[in-house]
Amino acid sequence: MSTSIKYVCNAIKWFDKINGNTYHSVKITRVKDKKVLYGELQYGYGDQYKYTALDAMANAKWLPVKYRKENSYLYERENAIVMNGKTITRLFGTYLMD
Repeated sequence: MSTSIKYVCNAIKWFDKINGNTYHSVKITRVKDKKVLYGELQYGYGDQYKYTALDAMANAKWLPVKYRKENSYLYERENAIVMNGKTITRLFGTYLMD
């Protein structure tokens, strides 16, 4: 069984050290035509970036109609999609002192 990659999602997480909040943004590339989507910086922790990516893909009509609107999270489950990989975590809200 061959596996083909349809989408590549890059996520960046930021941790606001002062307020203790975590934010993320995503960049999704559709492999077949190299088109790119971006998910804006937003609050969320853990694996929330995966659902941000799926929502962006649904809004751009990259997912089948069945998975648009509020069902984008089902696309991962029902199609045996593996959404894993590395995320980059950065800190902000730190102060530099002389």
